[in-house]
Amino acid sequence: ISEDGLLWRIRLRDDVRWHDGQPFTAEDVKFTLELITNPKFRAWRTAGHSLVRDIKVVSPTELTWRMEEAFAPYLSFLAETFMVPKHI
Repeated sequence: ISEDGLLWRIRLRDDVRWHDGQPFTAEDVKFTLELITNPKFRAWRTAGHSLVRDIKVVSPTELTWRMEEAFAPYLSFLAETFMVPKHI
């Protein structure tokens, strides 16, 4: 997280798998964050997630994004977010 709280870079473990054996990847995280902010999806918490912009998958285990504005509790909100596999 940049000093101003606007630029985020997340690195994932490379040994995590979904229940069906498929790897958990940065594409899954991107898919989840985009799903949460989709108006047709009824997410229970969009606070913080709605500030995420320009999600870029750098590699299967790394992604970046920009926040529209700094939001101090976002790391906690992100930690409580249930990820969704893109491939299902």
